[in-house]
Amino acid sequence: MRAPFLVTVLAACLIAGSTLLAPATAETVVRFPGPQSQDDSRDAFLHDILRLALARTEAAHGPGRLELNPQRLSRNRVINLLLAGEQLNVAVAPADKALDDQFPSVRIPVFRGLLGYRVSLIRAESQDAFAKVENLQDLRQFRAGLLADWGIAKVFQHNDLPVVSASLDNYELLFDMLAAGRFDYFSRGVLEILPEFETHGPRLPNLTVEQALLIRAPLPLFFYVSPNHEALAQRLEDGMEALIADGTYHARWRDTFGGLLKQLNIEARRVIELDNPTLPEGVPVERAELWLDPLEEQAAR
Repeated sequence: MRAPFLVTVLAACLIAGSTLLAPATAETVVRFPGPQSQDDSRDAFLHDILRLALARTEAAHGPGRLELNPQRLSRNRVINLLLAGEQLNVAVAPADKALDDQFPSVRIPVFRGLLGYRVSLIRAESQDAFAKVENLQDLRQFRAGLLADWGIAKVFQHNDLPVVSASLDNYELLFDMLAAGRFDYFSRGVLEILPEFETHGPRLPNLTVEQALLIRAPLPLFFYVSPNHEALAQRLEDGMEALIADGTYHARWRDTFGGLLKQLNIEARRVIELDNPTLPEGVPVERAELWLDPLEEQAAR
């Protein structure tokens, strides 16, 4: 009569033992490109959002952390490392047909579409000349400085705007090239230009923020994920959707960028529209909560 009892106890012990020995959910490590220099803070908001998205999905997917690659990486190098999926498994880039063919993406515009709203750094002596620009044809008489592999450089070239590129993939060098007269303007996103001017203006006192123009192109920024880590795209999308749904995303956005647009006097600027031939299908333009048009927002105030 004791045999069934012993069998039951043994089975219970085996079940308990297998539970104790079951491996814990593996940690998800997001390997993301680091800043280009100690003064480069352009992606700090993205780092914050990635960490929050990982934390928000921890119950379903286990722990996660963000690891920044310490190397200064060109866009082409980022693409190659992302394809391999070892040193990098997530990167950010303007939405692009060619990238869509290679990588899973999180189709949420991480800067709410504002990378496509551009204000320029110029030399102070050039402000009167830029104030006379009325249209795209007028703008074509000036040379823009950009890195050749940037998405916005492709947009400028498609619209027949002259572009001068740095000989090295060195974003910081463009500020010095502008100050030295190598080109006429350095087009920056409206969320980038004031922090950059605050950083570089003191050592390059002949630079200033151009006051008359707003260059606008459809240029949403997406997270792209290594094809070797495809499930990570869904985790990040789930996390970002949760952050948007409960208001955390927009609150963080306002805390980081809320004061910048007002300082740029966006509504008083003449708008130069550019076409973007690289924009892929499936950009969620119908989801108003994902986007911000600073011209409409400031006009409503």
